[in-house]
Amino acid sequence: MSPRRRTSIFSSLSHSWLVTVVVPLIVSVQVHQVTGCQFYPVGEYLKFVRVPENLETGTEILSLEAYPRKRVIIMPVDKEEDAGFFTYKETNETHISLVLAQSLEDLVDAESPRNLLKFRVTCDSDADDSLVSSHLSVTVYVEDINDHSPQFVDAPYHVTVDELTPVGVTIFRGIHALDGDKPNTPNSDVYYAIVKGNEQGKFSLESGHRTALILRKPVDYDSGDREFTLVITATDRGVPARSTNTTVKITVVDNDDLDPKFTRDIYKAKIYEFYPMPEYPIFTEINFTVPIHAADRDRDINVPVRYDIISGNERGFFHLDPKNGSLFLKRAIDLDAERSLPGNTFNLQIHASQVDNPLKMTVARVEVEVLDLNDNLPQFEVDLYNISIVENLPNGFSVLQVIARDKDQGENAEFDYQLEDPAGAFSVDAVSGWLTVKDQTVLDREKRDHLKMKVYAVEHRPSVVTTGSRSFVDVEVTLLDANDNNPIFVPGNLYELVARSDVKVGTVLGQVHAVDDDLGPNGLVQYRLQKPGNSTLRKPPFAVNERTGVITVSESPILEGRHAIFVEAADQPANPSERRFSLAVVTVDVFRSDGPDSWEPDFVGAPYEFWVGANVPVGTSVGQIRLNDAVKTNDLIYDLLHSYEDGVPFAVEERSGTITVVEEIERFDQSTYDFEAVVTDERELSLITNVSIHVVDPNDERGTFTKGTTTAPLVFHVKENIPGALIGQVLPHNGTTAVMSGTQFLIVNQQDVPDIAIMEDGTLYAPEGLDRETRQNYSITVIAESLRSVGVFQVRIIVDDENDHAPEFALTTYEGRIMENSPAGTEVTLTDPIVASDKDEGKNQYFMFTLRGEGSNLFRLDPITGRVYFVGIDERTLDRESKADYEFQVIATDSGRYS
Repeated sequence: MSPRRRTSIFSSLSHSWLVTVVVPLIVSVQVHQVTGCQFYPVGEYLKFVRVPENLETGTEILSLEAYPRKRVIIMPVDKEEDAGFFTYKETNETHISLVLAQSLEDLVDAESPRNLLKFRVTCDSDADDSLVSSHLSVTVYVEDINDHSPQFVDAPYHVTVDELTPVGVTIFRGIHALDGDKPNTPNSDVYYAIVKGNEQGKFSLESGHRTALILRKPVDYDSGDREFTLVITATDRGVPARSTNTTVKITVVDNDDLDPKFTRDIYKAKIYEFYPMPEYPIFTEINFTVPIHAADRDRDINVPVRYDIISGNERGFFHLDPKNGSLFLKRAIDLDAERSLPGNTFNLQIHASQVDNPLKMTVARVEVEVLDLNDNLPQFEVDLYNISIVENLPNGFSVLQVIARDKDQGENAEFDYQLEDPAGAFSVDAVSGWLTVKDQTVLDREKRDHLKMKVYAVEHRPSVVTTGSRSFVDVEVTLLDANDNNPIFVPGNLYELVARSDVKVGTVLGQVHAVDDDLGPNGLVQYRLQKPGNSTLRKPPFAVNERTGVITVSESPILEGRHAIFVEAADQPANPSERRFSLAVVTVDVFRSDGPDSWEPDFVGAPYEFWVGANVPVGTSVGQIRLNDAVKTNDLIYDLLHSYEDGVPFAVEERSGTITVVEEIERFDQSTYDFEAVVTDERELSLITNVSIHVVDPNDERGTFTKGTTTAPLVFHVKENIPGALIGQVLPHNGTTAVMSGTQFLIVNQQDVPDIAIMEDGTLYAPEGLDRETRQNYSITVIAESLRSVGVFQVRIIVDDENDHAPEFALTTYEGRIMENSPAGTEVTLTDPIVASDKDEGKNQYFMFTLRGEGSNLFRLDPITGRVYFVGIDERTLDRESKADYEFQVIATDSGRYS
């Protein structure tokens, strides 16, 4: 209460007193002259006293001066009990003290409070003749003291509220506190406040003596709003104020307002395919790392859910338990039959719905990846490879690619090719399956025309197939004839004939014969007279039959003397540039014609002198003993007579007169052998002449001549595209001797080999350079003629490849197709296979494919086969709606980096 208000109260009380004492004032004037007990000061008949309600008993409230007195009485005015609250004490003869006799606290704090007590103090004089009492009215105002704190009624409080209760709704009206102080005063006026537990401002209190709790913000049980404990303070308005706390515990009740929810958005499991496929039904539970489970998110309600598969199980492989969500496999899966299954994974859409309200539901995805078993052996694309190749292909040449495919996937589909080749002619690339030549010497059709082998596909990982068999394919290779053999004159390439000068045209002088081990046109030998390259001589008077090799006279008469002609034996390959040939030197001794009767039987060219190399093989022809046409009989026997006790390495063929090597010459010490050649018909004819055979060092000039005449062709290699390239020397310099001074060299078939020339020292060279792609080899005949002998050399020149050509594609553009969402490893279907070729040979013809362009990292181009596969990156898939086509560059690069 403010001081101003208190002043007004006192004014009101004072006014009331004036009204009350109007009559006593008159009475006091009348008794003023009466002798007896008197209250002082005289004329003051009313006392007003203010005391607190908590004044202790015995405390003086008022001191009165009254005398002379005999007796003091405290009398009530309005209520009898008012006088009982006070008593008095004698202070001295003139004064008394009014004191509190009983507590005042129950007066003011009562339900019907009283704050005024009225009583009258009466005193009697002690004089004997006193007839009148003196009295004094006392009004005591009892002031209320704030000595009670508010007390909550029925506290603490508990409130239950539904989580769906709208904002603004009063959720509790029972909060009430009572204050024991005087009613309707500030000391008992209570107000309320939330002092703790309402940090989020979800609640408020309505003002008033009986407050109400109001919901100000939504509560969500499922978000954690389960319980609130509010601390409520009730405070009076006294000075100082007094307060009391209590709690309101608010329990939020869950409501069925949420759908069920799976524990995962995606459930993943892996199972193996079946092998072998069972003959009986199956019902196998699929285990997940995190089991399939959904629950009502209204956890206190927790309505049971039902599980169902809504898509992805059209073929009925799976069963989902409707009560507990367990997934079962009902049908065995063969991954080989599921080629269209993206990523080998079944994608099932499942949902869980509340049994009491199917509209409350949730959806999840189940991915069941089927793992591949190694249950397939690689299968070759054919049962038998039967190919034909040309003999003598070089080492490293690719002849065939065997292809096997394994229906398994990943590492289970990986295998290596292994070759079982008894002949050892080929090797196989373990990855690509390309069969290449390993030993070209085996590919000789003249030794064998057929090869058989097996190629195995050996898997990297063990197979579950228990048959124990390995995948293989038979490969049969037929060797086609290549023109790899020169015609060879037999018994040798030196022939000696005789003729009369007047012989008739057409007369047969003799026959040359050459054999070629090749087949067909490659082995078909034709003969012709070879004109020396730079010769200006007229045509010789002889002719040779191109098919039989029979040498006849083409002109008559013939000049007497020795005539030398060159007979070329050439095969007839389909490609004229591959033609091979040999040259025979035929000498014809022409004698003058004295008539048939003037001829005497005699040797042709006697005495004989032959040279042979010390290292020539057994069977080599050294020379031939011949008789003139005066001998009319063919029934002749040839013999060689000698006196060497250790024997000789030579013998003569008794019917032909050909001298050959019959033992290794190096086993004998002689360097020169002298013989007597005897020819007889064992009747009338017997002729004898001398024969000398010289054994020469292979490094000796004469031996070199002999070697060139009697052995296989010289073979030289030369790089292409090099002008002036030196090819080789027909008679190379050596450590013991030099090429004989005055030796002349001549390319007999110069018109056939205009790209090759020969120097004075016998060195062959290519003035303008050679192009392998135009012509791969050359066969030439070189004659080396010295003062002492003539050598005929067959030379084969092989042009070695240089990497001077880039690979060339069969087509300028290629097109392929692939289904969207295809799994990694899917092959792109090409309209035309990617094919390229390189004109070079050997290692220079091998190349590898690469792929370039935006998005090329999503695909893999097999560098050998040119097949294209989708590989993907980071599980990225092909989405036609995002990108419908890809454009790449296919690059073929050979070992020389030509592309």
